[in-house]
Amino acid sequence: MTLGTLYQSLINQIVTDLKTITPELADDTAALGGARVTKWKAAKSPRVGRFEAVVMAGPMQPLDGFTTKSSNNEFQILVDLLNYSSEFEAGFLAAMGVAERIYDKFHLTNISSLVRIAKVSLFPGDGQLSQRNLLAIPIRIIITCERVITQ
Repeated sequence: MTLGTLYQSLINQIVTDLKTITPELADDTAALGGARVTKWKAAKSPRVGRFEAVVMAGPMQPLDGFTTKSSNNEFQILVDLLNYSSEFEAGFLAAMGVAERIYDKFHLTNISSLVRIAKVSLFPGDGQLSQRNLLAIPIRIIITCERVITQ
């Protein structure tokens, strides 16, 4: 499997798995904003209580464990979770609740046998969406995956 194909397979599987977190990340009808989980770019349909997630490729680097034809590599997949809220504290708690469910779904798994092991890190932040005076509460979730790549 080439590196590009591996990244694409990981991103597609993570998007599919994220959409099973209901009701927060399941798709809406088009009238309500449509997709809540997208690849590479945000859906941007701000409404109070709406969650959105953007999945994209992060850095890859070789780890230890080299042979003449293979190496153990670390891949990062970034998930930017947004919760639109009118109040920060309640919105932050709701966002952390969904982030915890994402953590539980991927941490120490093999992501449908695509990687040896996945580890999840959470990076909460704060943000303001100037449009409509909504708070856009972001949490970056980094899924770090290990896989041996043979050349």
